[in-house]
Amino acid sequence: MRNTSSYFVVAALSAIATLGLSNGFAQQPTLDPTVVAPEEFTTVLENERVRVVRVIVVDGGKPARHSHPDRVVIFVNQCTWIETGEDGSVLEETFTAGEVSWQQAIIHESYPNRVKDTCELLEVELK
Repeated sequence: MRNTSSYFVVAALSAIATLGLSNGFAQQPTLDPTVVAPEEFTTVLENERVRVVRVIVVDGGKPARHSHPDRVVIFVNQCTWIETGEDGSVLEETFTAGEVSWQQAIIHESYPNRVKDTCELLEVELK
């Protein structure tokens, strides 16, 4: 029997592939996460409409400075991210397996990851 989250992933990828949207954010090769941090980011599918990147985030990992275009993020497993605000407050955000979210383009500076358990996700970048 298939895991329920697999159905969410397939449905999300199918919907995204049919949209044909452009994200308006050109990926700079020097900031491409699959180039500068291949230990964390791996391309698993790419065509003229989308690129799907598998992301494995481990606690304490420190990927190089990198950027992401607008993208859909699909969490493969349950994952808790820990963020510290500028005022020192700590925020924990938990995502469930199969959860899908929209993330806008961003440039990440190099900083250590803070997660409770290893997080696996798929990022679907629209071209």
